[in-house]
Amino acid sequence: MWLILNVQCTLINLQLSFTSNLSYTSTVGFIGLTPHVYEFGKLNIIDTLNWTKINGIYKANGTEQYITIGNFRTDLISKVDTTNYNLNCPGAYYFIDDVSVEPICTPFWSYRDTTLAIGQDSVLIGPAITGLNINWYDATSTFITNAPGIYVKPAQTTTYTAVEDFCGTTYTSTIVVTVQPTGVNEFGMTKAELRIFPNPTTGKLKFVNNNLIDTEQLQIKICDLLGREIKQMEYKEEIDISNLENGVYFLSFYKNSQLLIIKKVIKQ
Repeated sequence: MWLILNVQCTLINLQLSFTSNLSYTSTVGFIGLTPHVYEFGKLNIIDTLNWTKINGIYKANGTEQYITIGNFRTDLISKVDTTNYNLNCPGAYYFIDDVSVEPICTPFWSYRDTTLAIGQDSVLIGPAITGLNINWYDATSTFITNAPGIYVKPAQTTTYTAVEDFCGTTYTSTIVVTVQPTGVNEFGMTKAELRIFPNPTTGKLKFVNNNLIDTEQLQIKICDLLGREIKQMEYKEEIDISNLENGVYFLSFYKNSQLLIIKKVIKQ
């Protein structure tokens, strides 16, 4: 489903509900349906120039015959944004296009690592698609919540684990949230300027420093998923981690005790 705001004020979100019966006879007033599909984590759909895609996952029971689109919250709990509109606006008007329902039993979404600067607001991790059954755990395997996505703001680089049950199959994904110092560091090293290959690896790792920074006194620290330091060494263009157990590791690059970058590698 695609939406675009026409005029007037904007509602907190629009929702889609599947029902087996036509549950209302009037287009005016509160319709207390259960929302099944809506834009996860988005407060207001305010774009008047571009279409906003709304998608979600719904487990059907086989009796559904109707799709209802609208706001299923009461006026009391419906948040309205009138920043760019008349305070007495009668309602929100949206154009709706390309509403479709498709069967699916293989995940088409992915989990991506992200970066957070110190002092930055929290970031959303996960596919953020409504209807997904995902249990979230922190780096110590402590359960956080069940949700399509979570907002996180760690004080230091850490990992989160998503365990997803979809169509009877369990999928486990690890997401790395890298916390970096604010501003541009003096050494100018970015993720794009330091490449590691092969990754995954069975042992040998080669580094490509496209920025040609001074690697003198550059140190590498290797940590496991729990943040425990496994080993520390001087920078070389090639290192061997074949003696490490299979799993996910983090390589932190330091110079003069300043953290430049953290890279994730997988040992197989």
